[in-house]
Order: sequence, then structure tokens, then C-alpha cells
Amino acid sequence: EAADRPAEPDAPASAAKRLRFNFRYQPWGDVLDWFAEETGYSLVLDSPPAGTFNYRDDRSYTPAEAMDVLNSVLLTKGYTLVLRDKMLLLADLEDQIPPSMIPRVPVAQLDERGRYELISTRFELKNITAEDAHGEIVKLLGPQGSVIVLPQARQLVITETGGRLREIRDVLKEADLGRDPASREIRWFELKSVSPEEAVVMLRQIFGMPEDSYAMSDGSLNLATDPIGFRLLASGSEARVQQVEKLLGTIDQSPHGEEAESVATQAAPQLEVYDVTPAD
Repeated sequence: EAADRPAEPDAPASAAKRLRFNFRYQPWGDVLDWFAEETGYSLVLDSPPAGTFNYRDDRSYTPAEAMDVLNSVLLTKGYTLVLRDKMLLLADLEDQIPPSMIPRVPVAQLDERGRYELISTRFELKNITAEDAHGEIVKLLGPQGSVIVLPQARQLVITETGGRLREIRDVLKEADLGRDPASREIRWFELKSVSPEEAVVMLRQIFGMPEDSYAMSDGSLNLATDPIGFRLLASGSEARVQQVEKLLGTIDQSPHGEEAESVATQAAPQLEVYDVTPAD
């Protein structure tokens, strides 16, 4: 059953056209024809999705916002609307969407695009390799997402919805910043009761570093020992270096007073490492 006229544009109080949704079990072909007519887009589709669209909302939407509402439902059916200039294409996600139809959007304009709008963005990397960056974001891709890795140019070309691309942008920014030498904190820590090598053994277990490694795999922390003194060097993000400081405050505790003298006469400091897996 269809309601009265599915949507009406607001009165032309402003230059931007506004749309309202008022659909009751309307066939998708009718819904898409209405949207194309109201927005002035040229609709291209082989066949509309099966089923109907049932949605009513008192809010008014810009054409871009209205398309995002439609795409939020179409994606659950395996379809998406792709807008290129004035051409509106209904794409089946099981088919290969022509790359020329997907709009290329600069990173600076991602916040202006719809959450469910399928677009393509080129990300430039400074301190992280394209291969490492791909490993950081591959799990964030949806079924419609794809990545082109350009290792020599240190770039990624990612096709995804606007919402996922914004999330990927933030992840890549943090990963790239974590590898920036200018943003890394470097600190020496004076040790009292444990040697630098003993401290590194414990820090490896706590931070999940590979055996015999002095760095975390994501580059957020690097350790080095002073060969001629009881000092440990930590280099990395501010948060990681602060974690090292807190941990060393617990690990490197020396006895005081008479107890210290008694202990010193009995034995040198000894470090015991216990595996408590699977405890946190």
C-alpha cells in the first residue's frame, strides 16, 4: 500500500532543495525514479532491487543526505547508489563497479560526504610504508571496499563508504604519526636493582615483543640498553614511554636502610620471570 505522494520538497525558502520521506511499502523502482526526478539526476539501472521501501520521516533532507538514507538501506540488499556528476548509477555490489563511475574525493573533503556513499580516496603516507599501512586498515574494509597499494609512491587508493573512510583516515593518521621521528619521545631511565637486559626481558613480555627484539611491531616503542652503565633507553610515542616509566617504577625497586644492608651482604639482586598465561 502506498501513502499519499511519497515526498515533497520544502517551500523554496533557500536555494538548496529539501526532501522529505513518506513511503509505505513502495517498490524500489518507484522510489529511485522519484529521487532522480526530484534531484535532477539521470538514473541508470538494469533492474531495481526486489522488495519495497517503507520509511517515513518528518525531517527534511538535502539531496546528498537523502541519498545517504537510501544507501543505508540499499547496502543491506547488496546495492548502492553511486553519483558521478549528474549520473546516478544503481550498482550491484556483486558486480564490478566501473572505477570511472566512483567519485574520487580528497582526504580534506571526506567529512563532507555521506556515511554510506561509495567513494574513492588517495592517502599519502610519510613515515609508514604502504604495505604496513595496508595491514593496519584491511580489517576495517567492508564487503564493498577495496585497496590499491602503491609502495613506491607510499600511497593507498581506497574505495569504501564515506563513514568507513573517515575511520580509516584516523587510523592511518595515528599509525603514520607514531612513526614520525619528530613526534617521538626519547628518555633514559637509571636502573638501581635490575640490569637493563633483565628489564628488557620483562618489558618484552608485557608489551608482546618478539623474543630477542627491542621494538614493538607497530613502531610505537623501541628499547636500547647502555653497554657501560645501568641505564635503559626508551624511544616512542609519549604514551608508550610513560608506560615504560610506570613499569620500571614497579620492576626496579631497591631495598632501603638496614634491610638493604642485610640483603646486600647476603646476595646480589635476582630477577625471576614467571609465565602466568592466560592471565592478563
